[in-house]
Amino acid sequence: MKDTKKVAKLNYLAPAILMVASRVPYMIIQKVTPETIDPYVSLCLCYGVCLIVVIGMFFLTKKGQNFMLELKKINWTAPALGICLVCMDVSVLLMFRMGWNLSVGSVLLYVLLAIALVIVGAVFYKEKVTLKRLVGIIMCIVGVILISEI
Repeated sequence: MKDTKKVAKLNYLAPAILMVASRVPYMIIQKVTPETIDPYVSLCLCYGVCLIVVIGMFFLTKKGQNFMLELKKINWTAPALGICLVCMDVSVLLMFRMGWNLSVGSVLLYVLLAIALVIVGAVFYKEKVTLKRLVGIIMCIVGVILISEI
């Protein structure tokens, strides 16, 4: 029984671990991408690799499912997510090209994102904004001010 709880906890944490494990090199690679490369050409190659990887992942993990049938199920969310991904990637690349430090820029992005999502969660999904969360938001803002030149 105890091992089952450990596995369940690891499964619960796995997406966060994957995010950190992939986001660290992502930010470093964005930072070291040469300024002489057009960001949109760079992203074209990047998304070409992404396409190959996700198609491969589909066939490795979804044995017996028909790829074309799955494509027919797609709604507006897939292209909308694609637009968001392009905007996110371009914004990070341009942020570093403008001279932001890796650590400060990343913290600023994620703190602002967290604050925006707290607001979105409260307004659109009726998530509670507790005093504890408000204090956390204030601490995040103070942290950004302390580490940046704002």
